[in-house]
Amino acid sequence: MERKALNWMKLGLICCCVHVKLGGLELLPEFVGFGMLLAAIRCHSHRTETERRMEPFLLVLLIYSLVGWLLSLSGGGMQGQGLAIGQGMAAGQNIAAGQGMTAGQGVCVWLSGIHGNGVVRLLVNVINLYAFYVLAGEVRKRIQEAQPQTARQLGCLRVWAVVLLTVGFLMTPYNITWLGILLVLMTLGLLAVTLVVLWQIQPVPEES
Repeated sequence: MERKALNWMKLGLICCCVHVKLGGLELLPEFVGFGMLLAAIRCHSHRTETERRMEPFLLVLLIYSLVGWLLSLSGGGMQGQGLAIGQGMAAGQNIAAGQGMTAGQGVCVWLSGIHGNGVVRLLVNVINLYAFYVLAGEVRKRIQEAQPQTARQLGCLRVWAVVLLTVGFLMTPYNITWLGILLVLMTLGLLAVTLVVLWQIQPVPEES
């Protein structure tokens, strides 16, 4: 795997998984991480067909997380969690009828309704899970011949990531505190091990 692509992937994974906030402002927003993962794919001198197919999915994740970040800046992100898409569109119609909202406020309410919709969030979670699994698989294929042990480790880690993220998503409605804490700790441990494995990968010389 080429050095530049490997570095972009490491930084992208950190931005996507590590959340640092200062006064409510996300200092490492997810959309930056997804942009870095896109850069990692495009840095390869020879992209695989699977990597090309992944680009639209990463772009969707980037746009979704960017919208969420912008809504958090406007204060509308959390308020829109309970809005359905239809309610957001109704709010937009109220603006057109001159019922007390500015155009900017109406757009925020409409975007909040879409961003907080349960079906949309489920779809985004599925895409997120699929993207991580496929990208980790592509890295594993690239290093399989030169670094088989690291490739096996990465293969195991991507399976564990799918298991943890799936269990975490399924358990969310039940609000079990101890299980939530356990899943968070296991996810952080998995992230730490994944970063260690990525740092063990020896990059190949880039083709001119």
